[in-house]
Amino acid sequence: MGDVGPLQDLISASLTEQFNFKLFYHAQIFDILPFDKEIFYRLLDEIDVGKKQYSFRSIISNEAYNYIYKFDELLNLAFKYDLCTTTPHFDRFRTYTPYYEWILDIDNFDYSRFEVEWVNHYKTKPYYKVMSKSIRFKQYIRSI
Repeated sequence: MGDVGPLQDLISASLTEQFNFKLFYHAQIFDILPFDKEIFYRLLDEIDVGKKQYSFRSIISNEAYNYIYKFDELLNLAFKYDLCTTTPHFDRFRTYTPYYEWILDIDNFDYSRFEVEWVNHYKTKPYYKVMSKSIRFKQYIRSI
């Protein structure tokens, strides 16, 4: 990536003045700002897992939406920066749905509960990198 110094300074100043999750996320994912674990874990702690999540599809179909959008984005950063997702920081998300139980500990998941649609829930390189590293996941996919 080219020289991002001036942009980095501008974004950093903007985030200091008034924090914006989307700006932070994009600055991290596109390597404009260096990864900040302290902010990452603070944002993770701020997510309310008790709050009902909705998507356009879930409203129309009247079906439950079993994902937390902001958490998916933070997971994308966790995977990009190779953070361990089996630590206590992630425990409350692990119990939210079987999907999060799987993606947070892909090697120790009970694959009799796996739904193949999960593979395409969040289509990014970091997510697919985690899947591709898992011998157990690849064995399961080959077996179906």
